[in-house]
Amino acid sequence: MKKYGRSSTSAKFDGWSLRETAKLLNEDNSLTSKDIQLAKALNDYPELKICKNKTKAKSRLKEVRISHQKDNEKFDYEQELQKFLGDHWNSTPMGEEWKLHGANFPIGEIGIIDLLARHKDKNEWLVIELKKDQSSDETVGQILRYMGWVKEQLLNGEGSVNGMIVSHTADDRIKYALSIVPNICLNIYSFEDGQFYLEDSSHYYLKEMISNLTKDEKTELLNEINMNGKKEN
Repeated sequence: MKKYGRSSTSAKFDGWSLRETAKLLNEDNSLTSKDIQLAKALNDYPELKICKNKTKAKSRLKEVRISHQKDNEKFDYEQELQKFLGDHWNSTPMGEEWKLHGANFPIGEIGIIDLLARHKDKNEWLVIELKKDQSSDETVGQILRYMGWVKEQLLNGEGSVNGMIVSHTADDRIKYALSIVPNICLNIYSFEDGQFYLEDSSHYYLKEMISNLTKDEKTELLNEINMNGKKEN
């Protein structure tokens, strides 16, 4: 607390609160918060010290964090995941069929689409929503709204629009919500051996279910799978 200041205005804490610090510097709270994050990052990423100013250091920090992604690690910020997918689009599973049309694609009062792509051979669009801090309900509501706009404004009565939600984890709320929306899929991203992977959420839920089984339950499940395999052969 003494090192980075206190997070409360209560007098029992030592140091300065973020609000008091920002007031002292005559700047907005969010700007002060970003400066503090940058100061902490200098310890983790010494290469930032060669940057000429804060603006370049903050920009470089996003790139450095992406390059330092480790196995099973997630992006700290939605913008980092968005930048990664945009920069590496052609090497992602989407790049095989879809051409990136835009990132942070503005659609007026309706909002901003994280990533918008068009099929290379068909009259189809793909709306990608990145789930980070918002709830499952907010995520599903957003992507449905964006897909509705694409259908009305870009399809001209022909073709189709699909949705994809990209997240590091999944929960039952989004699972049940998407179970009745066939044209929206949920993909879980991960890093393994420095490589970026996307997998269908059904695989994620299956692995979660297996991880919660006891040793005896796993053995019983394995035996059942083997028996079924022998019957098929």
